[in-house]
Amino acid sequence: MIRDFSLQAITFQDQERLLKLMQKIYPTAYAHFWQESTDWYLDLCYNPQNLKKELAEKSTNYFLVVQENREVGILKYDYPSSPSQIEIKNAVKLHRLYLAPETHGSGLAKALMEHVEEDSAAKGADRIWLEVMQKSDQAQKFYSKMGYEKVLEYRLDFEKLKPEYRGIEIWNKDIG
Repeated sequence: MIRDFSLQAITFQDQERLLKLMQKIYPTAYAHFWQESTDWYLDLCYNPQNLKKELAEKSTNYFLVVQENREVGILKYDYPSSPSQIEIKNAVKLHRLYLAPETHGSGLAKALMEHVEEDSAAKGADRIWLEVMQKSDQAQKFYSKMGYEKVLEYRLDFEKLKPEYRGIEIWNKDIG
């Protein structure tokens, strides 16, 4: 059963906290995808310059997920946004949804997805799209259960990503 949660807008001053949180969460789910430590990838995504750039985008909605006074994850979505590989008109990109392992199975991820869908529809979006790793069975099962469908697959170029994990898919859902 889901417990109450809140979303706290991420600011530039949260950069160190954000990085530390992701250093706890990300490796538990994705360390086996990488040839080396996940540190370089986390630094790429959560370094001060990248965070400043992401926060400067007017389309960005970026939050710390807080539950029982503890930061348990992050949520980031952008509107409007369309993938470069295929056009998805009037859409929101669910860019990041990472939650601490102890929240899995609690309904929190579903509640966050419903929040994104409601907020996106209120802003006038017709669709939500996301990227999911082909070898991420748990994520694919979850997104499928939430009504998302695969529309395209391609391969990532990250050299440090093990070749067998470079497959990624774009999924979307009609919310209009």
